[in-house]
Amino acid sequence: MTHRAAKPGQTPTKAPTKAPTKAPTKFPTACQQAVAQPIVVIYGEGTRSYQSEGKTYTGTISVTPGVKYSVAMEVLRNDLGSAFENVADVTLDGTSIGGCNPDGGDYDCTFFACSIPAGTTTTGPASGTIDVSMHFVGHSWDCDCDTSTWQCFTEKDYRAWGSGYTRMEAVARFTLTPINDDGLSFLNVDDHGSGEEAKADTDTGGSSLAAAGATLRFPTRRPRPGACRP
Repeated sequence: MTHRAAKPGQTPTKAPTKAPTKAPTKFPTACQQAVAQPIVVIYGEGTRSYQSEGKTYTGTISVTPGVKYSVAMEVLRNDLGSAFENVADVTLDGTSIGGCNPDGGDYDCTFFACSIPAGTTTTGPASGTIDVSMHFVGHSWDCDCDTSTWQCFTEKDYRAWGSGYTRMEAVARFTLTPINDDGLSFLNVDDHGSGEEAKADTDTGGSSLAAAGATLRFPTRRPRPGACRP
């Protein structure tokens, strides 16, 4: 590049300098692995009414062995309008994450986000399956749900009278988000929710579960350098 000579009294111009190229930040492989975010609904079909004795419903959540997950829980407002009508306790692999007492009315038929202890996490066992147990008290059938979309209506709503809607006694939705040791999410853009489906055996008091997020897509969120550990 040719530079003009400076005129008397002017400072000579300098050739522009090119900023050094910064090497791209590399993240550990463990931060970028494809780990699913299970969104699973565990429910009990039926039309019975339960008082103080309540009833326990069970199911499973498929997870990745060794991966730590944060836990969120929602409960369907289905005849849980009074103080004595509630979810007394929920356990994941035998460890309690507390109960849930939704607000609203008996026939709201919408999901309530439960307040569980801050920092609640669970780690995927070697089996790849977490056993869930939920004990409901004072509840009964007030809502019918489409188990493919989890749209629910009161039993009195004509929209739920046709085929495709199931009479529900108890419904809870669990969202497990993969995190690293610092509590940061490392979902990949192609991650999908996962779960299993099983038919309820209402005659023997069984329960069933279904995937509620099998086609969801999640944004990429990479942690700061060094935050993710294998």
